[in-house]
Amino acid sequence: MGKHVRRVGVLTGAALLGLVLAGCSGNDGGLSDSAPQPAPPGISAESEAAFGRQAPDQTAPQRQEIVTGSVSMTAENPIDVGQRIVAKVEAERGRVDDITERPETEDQEPSASLTVRVPAATLTETLDELRDFGEVTSVSVSRSDVTMQVQDIDARIGALTASIDRLQDLIAEATTTADLIEAETALSDRQGELDSLQARKRSLDDQIELATLSIDITTDETDGPGDAGSFWDGIVSGWNALLSVLAGTIVVIGAVIPWLLFVGVIAAIVLGAYRLLRRRKNKNR
Repeated sequence: MGKHVRRVGVLTGAALLGLVLAGCSGNDGGLSDSAPQPAPPGISAESEAAFGRQAPDQTAPQRQEIVTGSVSMTAENPIDVGQRIVAKVEAERGRVDDITERPETEDQEPSASLTVRVPAATLTETLDELRDFGEVTSVSVSRSDVTMQVQDIDARIGALTASIDRLQDLIAEATTTADLIEAETALSDRQGELDSLQARKRSLDDQIELATLSIDITTDETDGPGDAGSFWDGIVSGWNALLSVLAGTIVVIGAVIPWLLFVGVIAAIVLGAYRLLRRRKNKNR
């Protein structure tokens, strides 16, 4: 009886041990299946996620633009408005590249033209502020994407800088005059290319940072048919037109008189010769 009890106890303990081992084995297998597996050699970035890896983040480069625009506006005093715009642009850390002022004369109304550079980031605000100086009649803005051009110049500058560093090391380690001269010549060429690219990069950065804006300002003072001064203006215009016609006629007459004198002299000579020949013929008869 005792032997039988011991045998049952041993069998029961063995069975329990087997169940524990089986459970541990099952848990290990579950952990094994959920753990990330290394991707095979040569696997693509898109397939790495299937092996529990996250593909590298490839963010798009920031867009680089050159912004240009033109504005037409009218004001009572275009020259004064032009000066106020200049002060506004300079206060906003911009600059004026060109300004032309045409004062009022008898033949033309006053006007002003400006080419200004304003921060591209605040161009919209600048265009809105121009409406405070006069009536804006037209606005046009264009944007040119130069992202690839900027990236290309940056890459070439980086490559040339690395090449110059290597050439400087070669010059320091040169053991013969020929090697030294060859390395210095190559260094001079690379440095010239680098200086040119850096100048282009500075110019491109300036165009990107500051938008170019062309502004034309004209007067809005125009006399209509019903204006009080229309009748008098008509008289003045007619008188000026008459004087212009008379002046032109006088000029024409002055230009024709020398030719009339010349033709008269020739005619007198011909007529005198004709009369002389006629008299001789009469005498011979």
